[in-house]
Amino acid sequence: MTFSRFMELLLAALGGAAGTLLLLYVFRRLWDEWGRDLDAIVSGRDRVEFLPSPIQAIARLRAAERRRNIEVAMEEAGAGFPFRREGSQPLRTAFLEVPPNFERTEVRYVDDNFGEPLAQMVRLAWQFDFDQLLLAERVVDAVSLIRRRARLDDVAPVIKLSAHNGALERQGRFPWKVILETDHPQFYMEELRGIADWLGIGIDVAPGRRLRYLSRCTKGGVFDGLVGGTLAGGGKEYAMTCSHVVSAACPGARFRGNPAVDSNQPDAVLLAEGRQQCFKLPSPAAPCTPATPQMIEQCIVEHILVHKRQRHNTRKKGIVLSRVVGFPIDKIYYRFPHLQVVPLQISILGPFKSVFQRAFSVEGHSGSWVFEERTAGWLGMIVAGDEDRKLSFVAEAQPLVNYFASCMKLQSTDLQPISFK
Repeated sequence: MTFSRFMELLLAALGGAAGTLLLLYVFRRLWDEWGRDLDAIVSGRDRVEFLPSPIQAIARLRAAERRRNIEVAMEEAGAGFPFRREGSQPLRTAFLEVPPNFERTEVRYVDDNFGEPLAQMVRLAWQFDFDQLLLAERVVDAVSLIRRRARLDDVAPVIKLSAHNGALERQGRFPWKVILETDHPQFYMEELRGIADWLGIGIDVAPGRRLRYLSRCTKGGVFDGLVGGTLAGGGKEYAMTCSHVVSAACPGARFRGNPAVDSNQPDAVLLAEGRQQCFKLPSPAAPCTPATPQMIEQCIVEHILVHKRQRHNTRKKGIVLSRVVGFPIDKIYYRFPHLQVVPLQISILGPFKSVFQRAFSVEGHSGSWVFEERTAGWLGMIVAGDEDRKLSFVAEAQPLVNYFASCMKLQSTDLQPISFK
């Protein structure tokens, strides 16, 4: 039954004009609530300050400490430094900074799990040159250790990095903050308060959200996702989509991220040539370039418009709200770099803008590629959203390229992303 036919039957059942007015009233109330909640997310009104931002000197010092700890871990493991050079070996243990008075822990990767140490190297390189990313990742380490110590099995928090705040910078304070979205703010506030100086970054708390995949393969041959583009390199071209879209038994999966609890790996898979018939490949297609970290920061601060390129063309626009350094889905905690995208709000419509709101991504959009509209830089691939259809989670493009280049033993510059024109 089509949606229009369903509405016709519903209106008839409710009884003519009176039913129509009632239905419009209900829809208006629902959309208004949706719009108010989205306004709060974008403006930050849903957040409460927990730890104030420290002065810049303290934050820079704590970031330098983490940067040095990464260097030491690489040197002690014999992995060499700089770890981004060609032929460098990955750490075989998980890198976790331990806060003061916390018990030390070590997680060693099993020998046949090559994807996890490679993905960790990508994540460490991604954060290494940026103080705000180093400090956000320090918070994720602390939260992970707190949860292990308390043996929690509830929903883990979403951990994000706020946009650059010029007002804080003018006050001499560190201009980024971490946002902790959780149903248990009091627990984390009590645990983190004692290590506030060690963390080196301010923290706000916000309500927790339930996240979900935007598609899933239930059995071989049944797919509800997209291929947003391909990676070409080493004389071959591979279609890219989300791992959760493709069956675990898919014979075409050539290189695959396999996320697990506290996982560094991306929810992404490359499908070999000749085994991509389950998906429509980009056509017409054209090469594209991953957005730089500076371009991503510009998108967040200036609200540069972004859009999806996919087989079924969509005009829906969005903005990048923040970077995401940790989020849970189905008891898997993702630590691979992601972006959070929200739908563009039509503010000129005033109180009626919520009536015209649409989600940036919906079911079946996993695997779509997202681009910013100023330079057409590729931002990443849609992986998940929230249950209220306000937020989209996008795996960052350059770390995806770096991860699969490492899997293929290539340089990231040897892989060429290709997407829809």
